[in-house]
Amino acid sequence: MTGFSTSPPRAWHKKKKKMYDVRALTWWNCTDESLYVQVTIQGTPMGAKIDLDEVDLLMPTGLHDKNGKEIYEGDVVRYDDEIGRVYWNEVLCGFYIATKDGSSPPFAQDYQSKMEILGNTHENPEL
Repeated sequence: MTGFSTSPPRAWHKKKKKMYDVRALTWWNCTDESLYVQVTIQGTPMGAKIDLDEVDLLMPTGLHDKNGKEIYEGDVVRYDDEIGRVYWNEVLCGFYIATKDGSSPPFAQDYQSKMEILGNTHENPEL
């Protein structure tokens, strides 16, 4: 079970290939009954406003690695002798770790004292 995080999500801008901190998410109900989401990111005094489809939103897990860094969805972590990618499992409603051998242990507080963030899948695709 993961903890609650007050940290904002991060946004990977697909075209700019850059990670941003999210300042706000704004939902607009359009006249055609569609939903439009706008992401306001850090980097300018007012924050740049971009469409949700231009970014990948990465949510914080509420846990920190052994060095005190907050662990986010998409982070690549090392724990014990394993390396894996943190992801949100929509069916089981929780964060899990996808390992290269195909196993997928639940992301638990017990691991955080052993985990170390190596990077993330967007900025470090080689991991």
